[in-house]
Order: sequence, then structure tokens, then C-alpha cells
Amino acid sequence: MPLPVEITQEIEGWNLPDRNNFIKYLKELELKAVERVFKYGPVEITVIQKLKEILHNSPEATMKVLGKAAIDESENAIHYMQIMKAIWQAGKYKFSDDLAKTPWSTLNRDLNALDTVDVTAGWCRTKQNNANQGETDMPERELESLLEKLKASKQVIMTGAPGTGKTFKAQGLAKELIGTSGNKNIQIGFVQFHPSFDYTDFVEGLRPVNQSRDGQMEIGFTLKNGIFKEFCRVAGVIERLKEAGLEVNDENIRLFLDGQSDEVMAFWQDADRRETPPPFVFIIDEINRAEVSKVFGELFFSIDPGYRGSAGKVSTQYANIANDQTFFTNKFNDRFFVPSNVYILASMNDIDRSVESFDFAIRRRFSWHEITAQETQDEILDSVSDNAKEEAKVRMNRLNDKIEKDLGIAWQIGGAYFQKLNDLNDDFNVLWDFHLAPLIREYLRGTSLKLDDELQEYKQIYDNSTPAKIPNLPEEDPVPQDAGEQ
Repeated sequence: MPLPVEITQEIEGWNLPDRNNFIKYLKELELKAVERVFKYGPVEITVIQKLKEILHNSPEATMKVLGKAAIDESENAIHYMQIMKAIWQAGKYKFSDDLAKTPWSTLNRDLNALDTVDVTAGWCRTKQNNANQGETDMPERELESLLEKLKASKQVIMTGAPGTGKTFKAQGLAKELIGTSGNKNIQIGFVQFHPSFDYTDFVEGLRPVNQSRDGQMEIGFTLKNGIFKEFCRVAGVIERLKEAGLEVNDENIRLFLDGQSDEVMAFWQDADRRETPPPFVFIIDEINRAEVSKVFGELFFSIDPGYRGSAGKVSTQYANIANDQTFFTNKFNDRFFVPSNVYILASMNDIDRSVESFDFAIRRRFSWHEITAQETQDEILDSVSDNAKEEAKVRMNRLNDKIEKDLGIAWQIGGAYFQKLNDLNDDFNVLWDFHLAPLIREYLRGTSLKLDDELQEYKQIYDNSTPAKIPNLPEEDPVPQDAGEQ
């Protein structure tokens, strides 16, 4: 495809050592991409201005070629023209806004710092910075937005259609927050709520144990911490000691972490961690599937961002029988609080029927972040084989257009469902029969008297075999039989 003359002339005037190759890249792009980049002003504007415009205006999401095109190993630098060439080669993709706003002088970086370029889902990160968060797989702008929300409110609920990777993103975001020096086994907790999950699982409760009495074994009950309280007990050990008026030393840490592993004890040997406790992230998957008000109980007060730390002390339901392995600050007058360095990340499908009864008290204590099927499509389907990837996107888009029209955007199907193609030999029929059809049938249940007909219509759209619709002609104005014989 020939380039517009004015574009070719402008490139000829640039001092590009590989100008011919650059023009070749341009020719491989669609005309729309070329016109879109060059439509912002006359050809006389300077190269630097042009670079800034391209960085800011070229749409959508990534620059996978940057790793190859942007590094000049002979001079150990990244050059403007090479970056521009990468943009052109990527064509329909975009740098993140942060890179667009980056001062041009900072684009020359030493390759020692830029150990290797990892360019996924629209953002370029060095291997050094990305070593502990490869699982995030989200654009930098979204990553920073979520981090800001999490740091400001202490807790975020990620909501959206099923299969959009909410849990996956939560795990990646948690690793990003604790950093490369963090210990994910200690600093990240995880639980999935379900209808039978309650306060005794989450905070504390009596649990059956075997015990010996008069030489005979019998069943008894003892107080045990729930998963969240135990997590806070580890995360807040320094804050707990200070609240109890005790010195932060090895002996007191062992006392306040009675029953914990050697790995946890070793974690708090670090002087920097004792001075400034690092962040801990607790992930709650499918938070709306349990009766949240009963699970959290009096902790509604403690998790409020304004009452974190000792300001949010509460007496838990079994505080009067605290023991060596359950007490928080004092076995005899115990009070629990959510430590200042604890963050909560939760996920939920907002189409679940249980959402309607979701407690408003918990709603207002969380920040909310919506994740749609469309915005996560590329990053999720990137793992699908090349043979099926593009077809998966087309089928997914057709299906979701129909779902949005009939039911709403919240009911769309996320890319995670199409990832199953990897285990189905890229068979789209099996994917429909085993996974998509049952889901859509549940969507439609109760909304239509002709469920099978409706489902068949979805299948035709999925297969792109929908019969063409012929408009109904008014009976009072029939088409003359000899209309075509003139």
C-alpha cells in the first residue's frame, strides 16, 4: 500500500539511519493507522512534537515490539527514533499515558538498569522492577489506579463479569504491593467465601479437639482464631506489641506469635521490618457468596479506613476466653484491631443473585473497581494458541454483543472461558457444549418461555450462522410482480 506523499516526504527529511526499513514498516500498516497518527497537525511540525503526539494519541493497548526495536546495544541507550519505529511497527497499539508524559531526556537509559524489556498489556517494565509481579498482567494505568485506590481506602472490591480474571488480578496486585523483597507466603492471605462460611471461620470460634481426661481421650472444644484474625495477628505483631506497651524484641515477638512457624519468626528478625512494618494483603475471593454481615460481625468498625490500628479496637465475641495462641494484645482484657499495614482485596461477580442482599455497611467501606470482559480480552486470550486466538476474539465479541443487548454488560462472558480452548484442542464446539451453553442457559432461565429457541439463537451467533433477517413488507402495499421487468 503506497504511503501518502506528504508522509513519505516528511520521513525523507528525517535523519534516520534505517529510513528505508522504517518506511517499510509504515507500508505494512493499515491506512487508517497512518492517517490517525498524522492527522494532528501539518507536516511541518518538529520530529519531537510528532513523537509526543504519536505516544499520546495512537490508540489501544500495547507495544510488544519495543523489546526488539528500542534497544541499541552498541550505545547502551534507547533512542527516540527507535521508539517511534516501534510504535509504527505496532501500529494499532499504544504506549501508556505515563510513558507519553515522560520527559524525553529520561528515555535514554543505561541497559544495566533496563536488564530486559518486558512489554505486556500496554506497559513497559524492567525485569528488575517486574521480577515479583509477572502475574499482574494489566496495563500500568490500571495497575496504578488500583494501587492508589487500595492505598487510600485500605480495601477494594473488584467487580465485573465472570471470567474477566478478577482473582488473578488481585493476586498479581498483592504481589505488586508487597514488592520484590516481600514474602508472598507470609504477606499475602487468601480465602474464598461460600454460603456456609461464617464468623468462626473468619474471626474466631470454638473448634473440636481431642483431649485427654483421666487417661481417656475425648472430644473437647477450644478457642481457635479464624483465618483473618490469624493473618492480622502476624501482620500486626509490631503494632500489637506497642499497643500492649511492650518492647519490640525477639522474646516478645515469640510470645505474641505463639504457634507460628519458624519462617514467620525469621521474617520479623529483620530490623527494617520492625521499624516500618511492610504491607500485608488479604484476598477475599467471591466476597458476596457468604452472608457478609455475619462473617465480619463487629469488624465492620475495625476495617473502616478511619479506624485502622488501635483506634478501631473492638472486643470480639470470644475475647473473654482468649488463650496463648488467640490473644491479640492482652489475654485478660483482649481487644482486636485491624493493623494499619493490612490491605483487603476482594472480588465478586455482580450478576450473582446474592449481590442483591450484599450488606450496604460493607459496600460503603470498600472502594470499587469494575473489570469488563472487553478490556481484559487481549491479556487473557494471549495464552490461547495462535491458531485459535483471533477466532476466539471474534466469537467472544459476537456473543457478548448479543448478551449485552439482551441482558446487560455485566452478564458478558470473560476471556477466561475461552482459555479453556487450550485443554480442548482448540475445539470451539466442545467449548460451547461443555462450558458456554450451560452458562448462557442459566443466564436465560426465568427470562424466556422459549429457552431452547433462545439458546439456539445464541449458538447461531456464536457460530456466525444466523440467518439473514428479511424485513416484513406492509401487506397493504405489496411489491408489484413485474417490478423488475422494466
